[in-house]
Amino acid sequence: MFEYIRLDLLKKFNRYRETFLNSKMRALNASQVLVMIPTWHTIWGMVVCFKTLANQTILDLSYRMGDLAYQYGVGEPKKRKRRRALPLYGTIRKMTLDPRLLSRWLEYESYDYRPFFTWYITLVQILLCAYYLNLYGIGTDFGSLHTGIVERSGDVYAPSFSTVHIVTWEQNNYWIGPSFASLVHMGAKYTPCMRQDKQIYARIIEERKQESETGCCIWKDVCYQTSECPKVYDLFMKFANSTPDRPIRAVCGQDPRYCKKPRSIEPFEWSGDISQWPICNEKSSFIPSMATHMHCEIVGRPCCIQMHGQCRITTKQYCDFVNGYYHENATLCSQVDCLNEICGMFQFRKKNYPDQLYRLFLPLFLHAGIIRILITIFLQFTIMRKFENMIGWVRLSIIYIFSGIGGYLASATFEPYMPELGPAGSQGGVLAALIVDIIYNWKYIKDPIRVLSIHIIIAIFLLFTGFLPFIDNWAQIFGFIFGSLWAAVLIPYIGESRIRRFFIVGICAGFLILLYVTLLILFFGGFEINPKFAFLNCPFPGKVCDHQGSQLKSWLPI
Repeated sequence: MFEYIRLDLLKKFNRYRETFLNSKMRALNASQVLVMIPTWHTIWGMVVCFKTLANQTILDLSYRMGDLAYQYGVGEPKKRKRRRALPLYGTIRKMTLDPRLLSRWLEYESYDYRPFFTWYITLVQILLCAYYLNLYGIGTDFGSLHTGIVERSGDVYAPSFSTVHIVTWEQNNYWIGPSFASLVHMGAKYTPCMRQDKQIYARIIEERKQESETGCCIWKDVCYQTSECPKVYDLFMKFANSTPDRPIRAVCGQDPRYCKKPRSIEPFEWSGDISQWPICNEKSSFIPSMATHMHCEIVGRPCCIQMHGQCRITTKQYCDFVNGYYHENATLCSQVDCLNEICGMFQFRKKNYPDQLYRLFLPLFLHAGIIRILITIFLQFTIMRKFENMIGWVRLSIIYIFSGIGGYLASATFEPYMPELGPAGSQGGVLAALIVDIIYNWKYIKDPIRVLSIHIIIAIFLLFTGFLPFIDNWAQIFGFIFGSLWAAVLIPYIGESRIRRFFIVGICAGFLILLYVTLLILFFGGFEINPKFAFLNCPFPGKVCDHQGSQLKSWLPI
């Protein structure tokens, strides 16, 4: 009989021990928790407690059980230093709980609540930040931090062998991290890399139409493709043959009649539009001398410039100065996919059709610089770690990831041209979930107005940081909305009736689905967005809020 009682007590004791791993329950008096244990269990419970003094959680329980035993005339009350909870989260009032209410609470809090997810996600973010800083270096210009713009100027050679003066502007990285263009290569949220942008694609089509009217500008033994040939040059060849029924446009270094790979034969005959021509990988061994455009040295090749897929035929010196992508094997801009070069990461499955939808998820692990990762570490090891102790890693991971994805989906829809990265939407979602938790447990928290005010101040602080470059306010605001809805669906609240609980979960789940579907429709629909929406992210005047990457003061002709 005694053995049965001992085993029964150990089973119950292990169950109540798990309660104290939860930060909420640590603030409760143990006498309230043990009210369900019969009186004859108390003495044996004390013996089991004092055998596990090495465990701080069990030590707390032993003190409280000692107090309970003293009330029944056994032993002396235990004295210890009071452990205070951080004021950021508040503490639970001392109260008498209904045993049935406590039983429901224990059912929800019956497994390991160590913040595994917070540790894991923060470690991954730190490692990725260190890796990309080592890969791309620090592109911050500390001498231009007060202006927010890095301006460079210099004289370089153009394809016409004339010297041109170039002035470029580029956004400075306040956060002490990689350059503007490198952030997109890292995997930042950038809508033109995720789906076909109508405005950018219309510009590309217009430039290809202009390129289809260009010719080969030849001077002595050098040449380059252009629409405007200087008068000092010897020849501006527009057509490579004189056949009126099927004229062939002259392209420097390329002609379908003298290309072996790929050969222009039926049914793979090259188009009459040069913007549809492929790159010639192998030329014919015999090219007649009259084909002047095939015997000259090409001094201008396609160079991808800026963030919207622009391309110009220019020299390598010019391309390097403007931080462009130079293509030594191509002869026409239509033969390269500039947007794919700018986006980096994985190649598009189809040319000129961006499909990098993983940019909705990947930026959650990336940061714009050292200062930003330090802010993330502070927020996640103060707010998020404690919150994970309260609700468990499964619920927190769902809130963190799906709030972040929803936030970036909204950002990609309403601010498509500004590269953004960092877990701003996820942190907003976690903060919103914590605020919802405070509201639901209002009557159980000491000084709830003060606790709620502290969290609202943190939310306002995050909103103001979103006005700086590379931090996304659209993601933070929608992440906050998604986080509050996910919290209402996932987090169990003590004291709610089953019918009311089902009603709240149903309504919030419906709003979640509606919000996700609406944003997806707006995102893939490619609706024209009001430029004023960009002010929510960056309201500063001047070039600080430009999103062109390395912006040129003047352009070469196509």
